[in-house]
Amino acid sequence: RTLGAGEIRVCGPASLLPDDDMLDGCVVGQDFDAMLEGADALMMLRLQRERMEEGLVPSLEQYHAVYGLTRERLARAGRDAAVLHPGPINRGVEITD
Repeated sequence: RTLGAGEIRVCGPASLLPDDDMLDGCVVGQDFDAMLEGADALMMLRLQRERMEEGLVPSLEQYHAVYGLTRERLARAGRDAAVLHPGPINRGVEITD
């Protein structure tokens, strides 16, 4: 089910995480910094603001402060970690400019 991955971690605000039955076998958390430790790959997802209900995240600035990928945060991941994003990116929200 994990295609050979040793561990799949899912992190985000509770308001944006899928139902528990979809996360079976995953490590789930809300502490992005802790979840990054030693990761081999990071799959950043785009906030689809055009489809989001108001209030799912306090603000884009707050989301970035807690869940945005910065150089400092990337340093927590594995040395050769790959960063993936489906695009289009919301610059300064999911990933720092």
